[in-house]
Amino acid sequence: MTSANRVWFIIPAAGVGRRFSGPMPKQFMPFKKQFIFTKGLETILANSCVAGVVLATEVPTEPQELHEHWLQFQTKYQDRLLVTAGADERITSVEAGLQALRNHKAWQVKNEDCVLVHDGARPCLSGTDLQSVIDNLFTAQESNKGVMLGRPVSDTLKRVSNDGCILGTQDRQGLWQASTPQGASVGQLSAAYQVWHEQHQDLVPTDECQLLALAGVDSIAVQSRSPNPKLTFPDDLPLIFHLLDN
Repeated sequence: MTSANRVWFIIPAAGVGRRFSGPMPKQFMPFKKQFIFTKGLETILANSCVAGVVLATEVPTEPQELHEHWLQFQTKYQDRLLVTAGADERITSVEAGLQALRNHKAWQVKNEDCVLVHDGARPCLSGTDLQSVIDNLFTAQESNKGVMLGRPVSDTLKRVSNDGCILGTQDRQGLWQASTPQGASVGQLSAAYQVWHEQHQDLVPTDECQLLALAGVDSIAVQSRSPNPKLTFPDDLPLIFHLLDN
């Protein structure tokens, strides 16, 4: 794998966000007259290594002000941005995005191309971390490996029972907090979905590294240098707004 191979992105942003319990799905919360998911999308599209992005969701038409910004955004990047329907579960949204990517004839996507998946609910991805993931993916692909952005766990971890009783302390040595982007080659991710459907349908992988591992593909951890939190609960919004403002 060399840098001559292109990099594609899939952004799943169709989930209902049951834990968020907000007035709208978390990825469509407003931030400065735009849907918050567009901030991460903007960072990705600003990178010249990225050939194109598939957004797996249905963007709402309300509020009107946010929708108008989205239409302008979509027009600006129309040659590198494809929108397709997502699904309730993340894994099936990514699969829908992957299928749309492969079927988009104008892009002529190859199995050898790289594909990275980034959560629409992580709008704070930095350009520096993005480039680091891309560079490390090119290197990892020389040995047929994938990549994952994340960082080593620094907090003390406790095992806790359902009734709140602390059962013990977990050794954090070697433990990382996974985030996104994650990915491998288009061919590897496609093959991993096939293995999942044929052999592991009782399991629901929560990220691409877990899915790739089902097909025997190892991944390399890339340490993030900037905060990259996921919008999960309403309490996450103040921190995310602060990071986006700065």
